[in-house]
This record gives sequence, C-alpha cells and structure tokens, in this order.
Amino acid sequence: MRLFYALLLAEESIDWLVRIRDQAADHALKGRFVPPDRMHLTIQFLGEKSDQDLPVLLDILESLPEPPPQLESDGYDSFKGREGHILYLAVKKTPQLKTLHMALTEQLILEGHEVENRRYQPHITLGRKVRLGQDLSTLPFPKGKLSVTSVALMLSKRDASGLHYLPLAEIPIE
Repeated sequence: MRLFYALLLAEESIDWLVRIRDQAADHALKGRFVPPDRMHLTIQFLGEKSDQDLPVLLDILESLPEPPPQLESDGYDSFKGREGHILYLAVKKTPQLKTLHMALTEQLILEGHEVENRRYQPHITLGRKVRLGQDLSTLPFPKGKLSVTSVALMLSKRDASGLHYLPLAEIPIE
C-alpha cells in the first residue's frame, strides 16, 4: 500500500484553494486539476509499505510535535514534469512546519524507513500535466492563510474510479 503523512485542511481553506486552482486553470492550455477531496500538504511521502509497517508508522504519527494550526501561501509555482508541469501553491516553511518535517524524517530513518533525499518544499498540488498559456508570475498572487485540522497517515489508493486518499489515522489539532 502507498502511504504518506499529510496535514489536512479545513473546509473553508479547501474552498479557497479551489478558487485559486480555478484561477490558474483558466490560464492553462491543458492539465488535470486536483479535486477538493485530494487537497492536502504532504509532510513525507513513504511509497509502498506493508501491513507489518503500520504499527510503527502509527506510533510515529502519535509522537509527532504539534503541527502548525495555519499555513501561509507563498504564491504559485511548479515542478517540471515529463508531460507538463505540476502546478502548486507554495507554502511558507515556518519554523514549526520545518520542525515537524525534520522530526518525522528523523523518526522514519531511526525506524529503518527510507525517505526522499531532496529538499523539502512544502506545497499543495493544484494540477498535474499542466501547460500554462502564460508565465506564472502574471497570475494574481494568491495571498491567504490555510487552517490545518489534523495531521494524518494517508493511504493512496487507485481503483476503477480513480485515485483516492484515505486517512488511516488522524490526529486533530487542538
């Protein structure tokens, strides 16, 4: 099963993300844009894991430091992909978010799990295989704060109806 740790967002934050996603989509020549039920901020992607890994991964979730209650947008950006760009909303890397990511990474390594060996760029994916009709810098800057509701261990599952993200365990932010 494909797993990842994520910060989940409040409904009003998802609504705002849908509006800025649609604003960017209006300027795109093509792309597949992320539906609201799949919008989140990944803290660490794990990839394929077995059922035997779950107890340790759940213990790690329980031991994480308090996530930030809010995230702040830092503009549109993209990663270059083979068939277009991955369009995303960049999120400011606050000390609390950086601490959360580092603590999670350290615990995963201590438990013998491989982690991605690249610089952490906090973001919320808005679209894949996107080809824009204009430069991102010409789009209005999406300034906003996003409310975080929980930190979760998520399952990424594909079936006949498409890709789904399901929380296996979730810790609400108080």
